[in-house]
Amino acid sequence: MKSVMNQIQREIMPSEFQMNRRAISTNRMGLRVLGSRVKKPVVSSQAQSGIEYLMIIGFVTLAVSVVLLLAYFYIGISKDRIRDNQIEVLANKIINSAESVFFAGEPSQATVTIYMPGNVNKIEFLDKDLIITFSTSSGTSKRAFSSRVELSGNINPTEGYKKLLIKAEADKVSVTQK
Repeated sequence: MKSVMNQIQREIMPSEFQMNRRAISTNRMGLRVLGSRVKKPVVSSQAQSGIEYLMIIGFVTLAVSVVLLLAYFYIGISKDRIRDNQIEVLANKIINSAESVFFAGEPSQATVTIYMPGNVNKIEFLDKDLIITFSTSSGTSKRAFSSRVELSGNINPTEGYKKLLIKAEADKVSVTQK
């Protein structure tokens, strides 16, 4: 009986079903029926390794992108801190020199070299305050520095080294750029 079955399978069934002997089965009525199995598509190992490679490259690209965004964010913060410290040094130098010159008396004067950091928009002298307006990564900021003497003057806010003439007057200190 098995040899007859093998002969029928060879003659009737296509070659792709010859390896699967269960393709012919009996139904409830006892008739032999060609099975309706769906053959799964064969994925070659090269295609699978290619897909795995693409997934790895995708994850690596995502990780590198996240690291670069974080680095860009923290670089902006550190640049703002450096600029803020430079502005503080600039203001302290002007105020300390102005107080020294004022308390020394009216004909006194001093020349001070300062570094004006980038992104400084405006420098104002209001009574006893020095107000510096500057740009940061998060917008525009203002810092006020207090002095014990009245200040007046004009300083160009462009970036670079500047020489300032600080001169004592009767009731205030004049700060001008050379």
